[in-house]
Amino acid sequence: MIYWAIAETLPEQPGESNFFEGWGVALRDLNLLTYVAVNIFFTSYLAQMQSTLPVYFNQFVSVGASGAGFSEAALSIFVYRLRGADGAVSAAAGSTAQAVATAKGANAISLCLGN
Repeated sequence: MIYWAIAETLPEQPGESNFFEGWGVALRDLNLLTYVAVNIFFTSYLAQMQSTLPVYFNQFVSVGASGAGFSEAALSIFVYRLRGADGAVSAAAGSTAQAVATAKGANAISLCLGN
């Protein structure tokens, strides 16, 4: 009932617009495409850090004289230390983020090895 009671203030658009015209405009926007590409890259990176890297360390990296991989407990600490105490990924950008991640990773590996 309210829909019919309130008058439309937007003027009528001449001609009929096609649904795909809007997509064409969006896909030609270089800033949007850059944002999407970077977002996909970092999301994939974080997914790999949380899933594949611990499996790699457990199955393929030898630790100590036994030759076994990292234990599940050590990997839990490793992933916890990579993400930070609050569970959030570092918000730093560019080379600073890479340096922070490298330092955290080296510190976590040292902790897991007992050094």
